[in-house]
Amino acid sequence: MTTILSSSKNNWNKTWLLVIPFLFIFSVFKYSDAIFSAEMSLANEGDGLGTIAGIFALQDLVQHEGLGYVFSDLAKFSNHGQALSEAGPFSQFWKIVSVTIGYFFSPQLTYDLVGMLGYFFSAVAAFYLFSYLGANRLISLVLAIALVSMDNTIARAYSHLFGLGVMFAPILVVMTTAIASNNPSRKWLIVLALVHIFNFNVNEYYGYFGVFYTISFFIAQTAINARKVDWKELVKNLTIASIVFVSALILLYPNVIGQSLLLKLGIISEISNKGGTHVHEWGAFTFYSVQKIHALFESDISFIQNLLDKERFSNDLWEMSYRIGFVLPVSIVLICYHIVLIQGRKSVDFLLKLAPWCLATLVSLCFALSPNYKISLVSLTYEIAPMFRVATRSLLYFNIGLFSILVISLVHLISILDKKAESGERFKKYSISAFALLLVLLVHNDVSRLDFFEKIPTLKLDTQSPYTVLSDRENGILVEVPYLSPKKSPPEQSYPYLFNRLFHKKILANQIYTGSNNKKYIDDLDSLSESINQLDEGFLNKLITNGVKYFAVEDNYSQTKLTLDNSRDVELIAEEKGVSIYVVKGEKSVKENNINRFLLNMFSQRVMN
Repeated sequence: MTTILSSSKNNWNKTWLLVIPFLFIFSVFKYSDAIFSAEMSLANEGDGLGTIAGIFALQDLVQHEGLGYVFSDLAKFSNHGQALSEAGPFSQFWKIVSVTIGYFFSPQLTYDLVGMLGYFFSAVAAFYLFSYLGANRLISLVLAIALVSMDNTIARAYSHLFGLGVMFAPILVVMTTAIASNNPSRKWLIVLALVHIFNFNVNEYYGYFGVFYTISFFIAQTAINARKVDWKELVKNLTIASIVFVSALILLYPNVIGQSLLLKLGIISEISNKGGTHVHEWGAFTFYSVQKIHALFESDISFIQNLLDKERFSNDLWEMSYRIGFVLPVSIVLICYHIVLIQGRKSVDFLLKLAPWCLATLVSLCFALSPNYKISLVSLTYEIAPMFRVATRSLLYFNIGLFSILVISLVHLISILDKKAESGERFKKYSISAFALLLVLLVHNDVSRLDFFEKIPTLKLDTQSPYTVLSDRENGILVEVPYLSPKKSPPEQSYPYLFNRLFHKKILANQIYTGSNNKKYIDDLDSLSESINQLDEGFLNKLITNGVKYFAVEDNYSQTKLTLDNSRDVELIAEEKGVSIYVVKGEKSVKENNINRFLLNMFSQRVMN
């Protein structure tokens, strides 16, 4: 008799015809408050707001630079507050997504649609993984929704959505790793290499940690099957797959990886583009690692919360968004215990089947654990990849691994119990199926802070901006006041200025200048900040002479406002929502659309003075 946990491979095509439309409709429903409202969005501040602004900036850049810019591994948004910054890594995948969806929709709606589509594709990938592991449609569906509804999805919806907020690529890595490890043919190993490349391009953090997940899984699986392995063929296939992986990585990242590799090999003596990734100090690695392992198992079910030590099972670190809950790991332990109890020595094959999953999942945990734990691998990341400071992001593979272990264990236990039930005991068989369904629903209730049919939270995003008064005016340089200093203000405080460009579409004089690659102009920008925020007539004349055409001043900067109000060279054209907007009068206006030249001229005049 077919139970709810039986795989229905004969009906595979019919399954997808049902599941894909359902998951798409379900995803649209989950994100409907954002995608169907002009006033609500997934983000209205911080990195989310910066990403919305970045979608506009990329479209603006492609419009002027051409579509070829999309395929570069670097990006530099000179008119968008990064004129002085070194070019930095920028995924081709997210460029293509931003430009393609952004062609049809506004940047705000594009951001929300990316969130919805990321949820949808992640759910499809998770459903495919759990089906591959033996669970049937209903169990796979519930667990897929549970996995993609975890804290990380909710937290990343308004910050770091692009890359960290979607998990379909890491899920594909986990599934392809399992397939290729069981069948290490040349075809599957090359497919695995290409999936890893795709994973890197979606998010470099998940790409980096995914490589170690695959290596540890593959080692365990190969060791278990050592007697059956054709070692000569395996080495040859691995070599070819490795060459494909490295070659594709260099082709995809010619500046970030290719030139660095050529420099180390002595083929070139200098890197032509000195941009690239930021290198972080050791303190950042320890800060963004798991200090309290218990926090991973914090429950969202109230009666379980009352049984646990709240202080021990909690964590204030924002990056700790990979909580797995209490029910899932405890269920794994109890299920495995019952399997061993029922099967005795016969359970060895089951335990060997779990071994690669357990090792890869444990290794992923070790990459996230604080160096205070002896098994921590944070120091390895610091040595070989000092740009990946946030160790907790390795926990995504820990989460996917535990979900997979639960599925394998649950399927195995139910198959044992199902066989023990006699053919006529229909009630017992359905009771077993009902137990499985209730368990996975309980897992969902624990790992997700949202109810099954609860929508993703949204935030009010003000799109009625006073800056629209500038949208049809001649292009030119705009100064926002306060002009924030990179010495005194984090970059996130300047993100509203980037967002304002959606409405005024002008060149931004304010600069976001941060990271280990950007140190040269910090003092100059700090001095410029002080002069603009306490603007006098003399410095106003310098700004106008060097090309500033527009000013936007917050009301509480009275000195700057007073200087502009008293000046005969500028006029007030709008005063709304705490912002006063000024334009330089025509006869005084100097045409300057090169923001780099403007800034360097301002710096040189400061030095001369």
